[in-house]
Amino acid sequence: MKVFIITKQAFPHGMAAAKRISCYAKGLISAGIDCEVIIATRTEIYGKQPKNIIAKAGFFTYISNKTQRESNVLIRRLNDYKDTIMTLRYIIKNSTNKDVILNYLREDSLNSLIIKAAKKTGAKVVRDLCEFPYGTGEETVKIKSKRNSFLKNIFPKFDGFICISEPLLDLANKYKSPDAKVIKVPILIEPKESETEELIFSPIKTPYIFHSGTLYEQKDGILGAIEAFAIASTRLSFPVKYVLTGNLSKSPNKVDIEKLIEKYCIQDKIIFTGFLETSDLIAYQKSCTMMIINKLDNQQNKYCFATKLGDYLLAEKPVITTDIGESTNYLKDGESAYIVESGNIAILAKKIEDVFTDTVNNKIIAENGKKVALTYFSYNTQGSRLADFLKNL
Repeated sequence: MKVFIITKQAFPHGMAAAKRISCYAKGLISAGIDCEVIIATRTEIYGKQPKNIIAKAGFFTYISNKTQRESNVLIRRLNDYKDTIMTLRYIIKNSTNKDVILNYLREDSLNSLIIKAAKKTGAKVVRDLCEFPYGTGEETVKIKSKRNSFLKNIFPKFDGFICISEPLLDLANKYKSPDAKVIKVPILIEPKESETEELIFSPIKTPYIFHSGTLYEQKDGILGAIEAFAIASTRLSFPVKYVLTGNLSKSPNKVDIEKLIEKYCIQDKIIFTGFLETSDLIAYQKSCTMMIINKLDNQQNKYCFATKLGDYLLAEKPVITTDIGESTNYLKDGESAYIVESGNIAILAKKIEDVFTDTVNNKIIAENGKKVALTYFSYNTQGSRLADFLKNL
């Protein structure tokens, strides 16, 4: 059996999706399953510093053998069409009835085309389910209609689903065909990589909170987190900082973030680093005081599971998170993390203040949090479970 993971995400260097795909592949390979990641489009934007310049290495291949997109919009569209055709031909030529195609494609139309191509070879098609379909933007009548159509018309055609959370598992069970199988695979970590990575430097000498990822209010409650930090920082007798990797200029909440910074006069306490290389990212995580995942009570957060939580816990630093989402199925307040009421800035501010001053409990929380990550989120452990699931399709 061979597993083909099809995606349109930047790979191997990218956002959370790249990390999960890499963990899928490494986990399956460690379980003795041949695996190949196919990137079905060119992901590097013309004119910007590329994260990926090698189109084929190890277990991944850019289908066009190119990573860079063209500057001309017509040529880009033509290339996208060509890449789609090449992807389908590759599946038909290389897959058999013993193989599995794992679609990491969200609601892309390529889902349906791959299902049709797989019918020609007998390969099984499995859908990765990490987000509520069409659930990351504004909830409009049009979006609801698209979601309803996708769930009723496309979901029943899949042979299986890999769900990151309990609510997504329930969703798959509701709309899948009677014969399709489902499995829950939580967030994934690469413990060996992180364990052997040495702390090259301590980026900031001042105690600080570290945030990696986007600067979105809907996804990460970034406005509430910054305001809570601002309030907490005024109560402390020593200087503290908040370090964030997101690109402020690209945040839909840019204006509101800037207003908060100005309102609380914390210009000298906030640092936006932009994109960090892996070694720098790990260094920031390992030398911070705490990390925060401020999930708000909304549709997206009820279904998803923050990938960065695994890395945060693995860094052996205390994590403050909220009572929303899948993380509460693994973490316990005061034991392996600090869990606060979602949307309550006053409580979050008080918890930030407490964590900055309570080093004894922080160490215990951090150690227990790391144990949770190693027990439940290791790609080796989950890769073995996933391999068994795919074999039984």
